[in-house]
Amino acid sequence: MITFDLFADSDRHAALLLNKALSRTKENNNLISPNRICETVTASGINAQKEIKQVLEAFNILYGFDKDKLIPGVILDTRITNPTVIPSITKKQVLDACQNVNSYKLHDHRMQVSFTKALSTTDRNPDETVHLFLDDVGTPRQRDTRKTANHDAVPRATKTVQTTNGAVMSKEGIYYLSANSTDEMMMLMRGYMLKNHLLENRDLSCFSDGAKVIWSNYDKWFGFRPRKIYADWYHLVHKSNELFSRILIGGKKYEEEVEKIKREYFAILWTGNITKVIEYLHSIPAKYIKTGRNVGLLVDYLESKQEHHTIPVFALRKKLHQVNSSSRSETANCSMTTSRQKKQGKSWCDNGSHAKTTWRNLHANDEAVNYLNHLPLRLSPVRLTDMDIPLLNENNIYPMIPT
Repeated sequence: MITFDLFADSDRHAALLLNKALSRTKENNNLISPNRICETVTASGINAQKEIKQVLEAFNILYGFDKDKLIPGVILDTRITNPTVIPSITKKQVLDACQNVNSYKLHDHRMQVSFTKALSTTDRNPDETVHLFLDDVGTPRQRDTRKTANHDAVPRATKTVQTTNGAVMSKEGIYYLSANSTDEMMMLMRGYMLKNHLLENRDLSCFSDGAKVIWSNYDKWFGFRPRKIYADWYHLVHKSNELFSRILIGGKKYEEEVEKIKREYFAILWTGNITKVIEYLHSIPAKYIKTGRNVGLLVDYLESKQEHHTIPVFALRKKLHQVNSSSRSETANCSMTTSRQKKQGKSWCDNGSHAKTTWRNLHANDEAVNYLNHLPLRLSPVRLTDMDIPLLNENNIYPMIPT
């Protein structure tokens, strides 16, 4: 029943497939109803979510954590608080990559990569680096009560059900988690890494879309060890295009010029030099800017990102085959939550939404069979080659970037 629901577009579709597979018909009065599937999936999904939370919460307590803080008097292993990581990327490799990237735009100083910055924003040993991805998804909330007899609308407490999806990626593989809040997700991620010893002598790279609730929680929950919070290229591009649509004029008359402005902007941003990006924005001719608008919207956005995040040299990280974006997390969001719950115009209750996402996580983590057979969950990484979740198209992640 649950297996059919995993691959169906809706409970009704799952019931149709299941009844067909079992040769059940309306005439025989033995059809499995969509409501029964919904209730079964919801109950089992919530139980699975509770089991995952219970296990990972126990590992937090085992290592001496009380929510986001260490219990007074507890001293963590120095391999966690002060990790020793032997660099595998040499300065010569970084310098050669810089020269290679810079050779494309020798005539344009704005697009030159700084060796010093490149060295400081490059993973010193990609095999010994753990990457954290996190994103919140809001799905339409179902009303607790229908309209009354006199057709008065019943007010809702909130308009959306929040589901927080996260992924932990290391050389061992990847593992997807879901939670009811950002705080709970941070606890689950930390417990998962403690269980699998992924915080011992490892660097920690956290990716953020810029939301305060995310980067501030990274600092709060992982403040006991060194970490880097990187600005995520995927969201930088998405937000920049959104703000450009509000700033730059439209129409066919200036279409080529506006596209050229965007290409140059992203090419400079690709080097991670926010100062040069802001200088370029201020140099855009006024005739291409909408009346009553200015580039201040985009400048403020970039400055706020730079204040709380490390803006890496994206070009160099891509050259060295290092992670630049939360594309895996975004793909997981689409697969686990958005495609089934958000894009079909349906509304959800808290338990239903979280249960559906939990089951899709269990399937992606190759844990569904264990859970259905009442075996303990492994809660350990799944090799990337085993994943059947496709990545977002790189052309969408890296638009208009020189290769």
